[in-house]
Amino acid sequence: MTAELRKLQDRWGPVAPVDLEPGVPGWLVLGHAEVMEVMRTESVFARDPRHWNERLPLDSTLHAILSPAGRRALYYADGADHRRLRLPVDEAFAGIDEAQTAAMVRGVCSRLIDSFAAQGHADLIGGYAAAVSFLSVSGMFGFDERQGIALLRCAHGIFGHGGDSVTALATMDQIVLDHVLATREDPGTT
Repeated sequence: MTAELRKLQDRWGPVAPVDLEPGVPGWLVLGHAEVMEVMRTESVFARDPRHWNERLPLDSTLHAILSPAGRRALYYADGADHRRLRLPVDEAFAGIDEAQTAAMVRGVCSRLIDSFAAQGHADLIGGYAAAVSFLSVSGMFGFDERQGIALLRCAHGIFGHGGDSVTALATMDQIVLDHVLATREDPGTT
């Protein structure tokens, strides 16, 4: 845990008040048990970004990810809508070959390590752990490594500091749409 997170936890306990950006308050959940409670209790902790409709200033950079119009996707859905959207995803993951997936993840790990080994140092969270998970999951969805890296850059632009989150989200949406259309056109190659 970083020194800043430790300070927050020492002062506030497992849940700390934060500003998502100036003037937009939120809560940072630091404790494992509390994170699990948030993740499991959809009746109290909603994911639907439309709940932020009146809380975001018009010029907020958070509109890209907490859009008042809402993003109609599994991740942002609650209740029955979430369960309906999750069913085909669960079915798709049930058919995944675990040995093939493990080999793919090992390959991603090796390529990432090779990319920073010559430097002698690396950002193990941003440059490795986040990249491994993101590139592995994008690979499971049939994106090639070039597309996965582009999606990872978009994610950094959306969720990182100082980026153009609106442009990054639009770029990510376009990459995903292009992939879906290519897969529909030729299902056997992607």
